[in-house]
Amino acid sequence: MFRRPVSKTGNSNGGPSFRDSSRPVLDAATIAANQRGITNAFVRYLGADVPVVDNADWLDGLGYLEFLRNVGRRFSVNRMLTFDAIRTRLEHSLSFLEFGYTLLQAYDFVELAGRHGCTLQIGGADQWANIINGVDLGRRQQGLELFGLTLPLLATSDGRKMGKSTNGAVWLNADRLAPFRRWPAKRRNGSCRRGASTTRASCWPARTRGARPARMNGGRRPRRPPGRHPYCR
Repeated sequence: MFRRPVSKTGNSNGGPSFRDSSRPVLDAATIAANQRGITNAFVRYLGADVPVVDNADWLDGLGYLEFLRNVGRRFSVNRMLTFDAIRTRLEHSLSFLEFGYTLLQAYDFVELAGRHGCTLQIGGADQWANIINGVDLGRRQQGLELFGLTLPLLATSDGRKMGKSTNGAVWLNADRLAPFRRWPAKRRNGSCRRGASTTRASCWPARTRGARPARMNGGRRPRRPPGRHPYCR
């Protein structure tokens, strides 16, 4: 059963993630500022009592040879090359840093399970391989029963991932994207034309999502039901 969420931040986050270019390497000050911003967003949406942990707590003191011996030997390069996020990057350029990130995220999952009792990792669809590697590592290394859950990504009109480091990102922070501009932003990038992202982000009851105004209220603009939807915060 779901008990409580645990949010993870750190300076060792960010794999290939279906990108066609390498992520920029950030300095310590930028990483710290990003962590503060992410933590504030987590607290706002998940509550102040949700622990926000930093993977530096267990990675900073981890030796490279120790990591290879205890973690690296449990992974097959042949299998890693079959993952979509890695295979698509081989067409461009994939650094060893990004290639090895999946091992770090897998190790994070095992550490979160041991330190905080975290048995379910939730992430975007592009994190599927990383999460599965964590499930496998926990089973092989400690006999743990871990689970993964992924959610569809918001995408641009041409099907590319709409990430925070690309133009036209839809931010949760009001200082980065004003709430009244969020819907026009979705209209501009075309994601709403596919219907799926609009349905997931909508506060309307399921029976009215995607309905055409011409078929509702005699062609007039559909009215929002009274009160707030139970899933809107």
